[in-house]
Amino acid sequence: MLIFVEVGMACRTSDFTEHAIEIAEEGAERNPDVATLTGLTLNLCGLYNRDRTMVAESVKILQHSPPRGLRAAGAEGYGVMLLNAGEREDGLHQLDAAWDDYDWMGAVGRRAQFAHHEGSRCPSREVGQRAHRI
Repeated sequence: MLIFVEVGMACRTSDFTEHAIEIAEEGAERNPDVATLTGLTLNLCGLYNRDRTMVAESVKILQHSPPRGLRAAGAEGYGVMLLNAGEREDGLHQLDAAWDDYDWMGAVGRRAQFAHHEGSRCPSREVGQRAHRI
């Protein structure tokens, strides 16, 4: 669902984006014991509605999620949101966390997107170099 919401938002197609979020919401409602679905839904809704509180809550939930891609995407979206709000240090911290997960997964394309975030420590890292080893 994340990719659908990202594409919908990038193309400014609110109907498409809202439908993708509705599907995520339905998945979370049908599986209330799956925290990952709840975290993903909160993240998508929060990003779409520009609700930092909701996105922050989603990142807390997704930190415990087994799929590292969702953890990374949650931290990335929150980091960008914080940077756009002028909260540079917190935003860079979130982007750093996202970088670590993307790097662990070998997601080179996603990592390359970090280069445009001024002050980000991420682009200077070499592939395989993690700030925090888990």
